[in-house]
Amino acid sequence: MSIYKNPYTFFIPINDRYVLAVNPTQRDSVRLFNISQYELLKAIDNTEITQHIADNQNNEHLQKFLGIILQDGFVNTTNIFEFPKFSSPQSLSLWIHTTDACNLRCKYCYIHTKDTNINMSEDVIEALSNKIVQTVVENNLKRVILRLSGGEPFLNYKIWDIYFVNLKEKLLKHDCELRIVFLTNFTLITNEIIEFIKKHNISISGSIDGIGKYNDQTRVFKNGVGAFNNIDKGIKKLLDASITPFLMTVVSNNNLEGLPKFTEFVISENLSMRFSIVQHDSFNYEKALPIFQECYVLFEKAIENGYAFSKKHKLCDLHLTEFHDRTCSCGRNAGTIYTNGDIYFCQQQVGGLAKLGNVFDSQNLINTIVSGDNYNGNLNEECFSCQYQYICSGGCPLARVNDKSESCDFYHKIIPTVYRLIGLERLKQISDLKIKNEMK
Repeated sequence: MSIYKNPYTFFIPINDRYVLAVNPTQRDSVRLFNISQYELLKAIDNTEITQHIADNQNNEHLQKFLGIILQDGFVNTTNIFEFPKFSSPQSLSLWIHTTDACNLRCKYCYIHTKDTNINMSEDVIEALSNKIVQTVVENNLKRVILRLSGGEPFLNYKIWDIYFVNLKEKLLKHDCELRIVFLTNFTLITNEIIEFIKKHNISISGSIDGIGKYNDQTRVFKNGVGAFNNIDKGIKKLLDASITPFLMTVVSNNNLEGLPKFTEFVISENLSMRFSIVQHDSFNYEKALPIFQECYVLFEKAIENGYAFSKKHKLCDLHLTEFHDRTCSCGRNAGTIYTNGDIYFCQQQVGGLAKLGNVFDSQNLINTIVSGDNYNGNLNEECFSCQYQYICSGGCPLARVNDKSESCDFYHKIIPTVYRLIGLERLKQISDLKIKNEMK
């Protein structure tokens, strides 16, 4: 039997005893190997090593390791290694721009219609609900994810109450799950809103750009007053009600220096978060790199204390464990619905001329969404030879520079740091399990 090593695999040293192996040609193929396993995997193309494996078929540990690396695509017997192919979608993901009304005036906001205060009407909501059911039936979908945004969606949330109930019932008849997310600025959280969240099992994602003055550099009310105190109260109110929000931070030159303090806050509250680098604006990557590294030192210490880094941390649109050929699913099974029912490739386009269709049209949403696939465009030739191709996927197609992510160089420097933490987390899990078993 001939065994061939996957040439796309790359390795991240964790310490002097362990290495993280990453196979970007197969989804969810990130594994922790000890040095002996790593050396064997590295040398697998060597004829002598291959013969050694064949001659030791009765070696239980060797065969178990061989089974793992075969299953995860680190090696195979054909020497043909292909990148992932993605089948027909099983889900529909919609970003719903419910309102142009907003009580904040964030400096980097891309919604150019935000001052019109137009809300999505009941007629549009009903048409959208019917269109979702049609799409589920015609595509045999198993999950629908609605992300309600704006503007600030909690300025006009009550109108959705009965539609959530009815839509969930209709989808259940077709064995389809409904998930609802509200994308909020945290400033309007009340007891009534909390009851609404719990009634519909809504997930909450919200924006906060740092602690105190760092947030208030960019996220302000109409009168120019910083929003941090209100945001902080909103987050605490949710936590007191046993609702754990996901925090989204847009990193810009304005709040960059406050990232370590914000990271400490996230860790202290055991929250999930995402760093997103500002788009369509200048950004000091040279200054950012050591600051991000400082944040990851804090995360490393948190991992030692049980912080679930892999589950709770996201960096921009990177696919660090579940590799993908797209930065997001827009143009495949995800799109945006504007207040008047117009359908767009991405939420960055709402209110503009680039609409793909409308919820009052006859065809289902998937068929309309895929007509915008051309926005994904072409990737730079450098991307196809990059080991991070299925991790980065070229970045947001609407914000690429020279057909690749503007953060390309930064990603190449910071991704190994993030993978090292993933490896340390897995090493701790192994250690904890070993201690637990010894105590039995």
